[in-house]
Amino acid sequence: MRILFISPNRLRLVVPPLPLGLASVVAAVQDEHEVRVLDFMFAADPLEQVRRAVAEFAPEIIALSVRNIDNQDSRNPESFIGEIKNLVNLLRKLSAAPIVVGGAGFSIMPRQFMEYLGADFGIAGEGEGAFREFLAALEGSRDWETVSGLVWRDGEDWRLNPVQRVADLKSLPPPALEYFTPDLYQEAVGSAKLPGMAPVQTRRGCPMKCIYCTTPLLEGRLFRSWEPAQVASWLAAWH
Repeated sequence: MRILFISPNRLRLVVPPLPLGLASVVAAVQDEHEVRVLDFMFAADPLEQVRRAVAEFAPEIIALSVRNIDNQDSRNPESFIGEIKNLVNLLRKLSAAPIVVGGAGFSIMPRQFMEYLGADFGIAGEGEGAFREFLAALEGSRDWETVSGLVWRDGEDWRLNPVQRVADLKSLPPPALEYFTPDLYQEAVGSAKLPGMAPVQTRRGCPMKCIYCTTPLLEGRLFRSWEPAQVASWLAAWH
C-alpha cells in the first residue's frame, strides 16, 4: 500500500525535535509498503507540500502524528489542535484515503481527538506493532477489535481497544531517521538557543509518579530497554 506519513509539528521548544516516534513507525512498515514522509518543521509552505504530495503520490492511507497539543507556555498559551483539524479538512478535500491519527499528543486523549478531528481511525500508544496490525486488518478481515490501541467508530461511539506495549524493544528496527533530514535538525536552533540534535531513545516506561509527566500514561510504568550495544551501533551509524 502507498502510505503518506505527515509530521505537522513546527514547535521548536528547547530544541527542534526530530519526530522519533513517527520515524519508528515508518521503520516498522517501510519494507512491506511504499511510503512517503512529509515533515512540516522546515517547510516553507507545508500545505502546498501536502497538496503536491497527494497529487503525485496518490496515497492509499494517510497517517498523521500529533506530537504537541500546545506550546507548554502558561504565560502565552497556544493550542495546535485547530491546525491539526484544518489539516484533516484539507486532506478530506484532496483524497479519499482513510486518515489515521497517532502520536504522543494524540494518545493522551484519543477519543476526544477523534470526536473533534473527524478522522477515520486513531492509534493510541506505541505504534510500531499496532500500525502493522491495522494495515493487515484494513487489507483483510477489517476486524477492528483485534487491532491494539485502535480508536474506531462503532455506531455512534468511538471505541478504544487495549493499548499495546512492545515487550521486546530489541526486536524493533532502528528508527528511519533518514526520512526526516537529520542534518537540518542538527543545525537548527530552538528556543533554548542550543545546537540541534538527533534524538536517541534507550528505554521506554517509567515507574515514577511525577504529576506533570505523561510518560507513564504513554509508555506504561514497566521499565523496558534496548541493549547498550544496540544503542551504540545506532549512534555510530547515524553519526
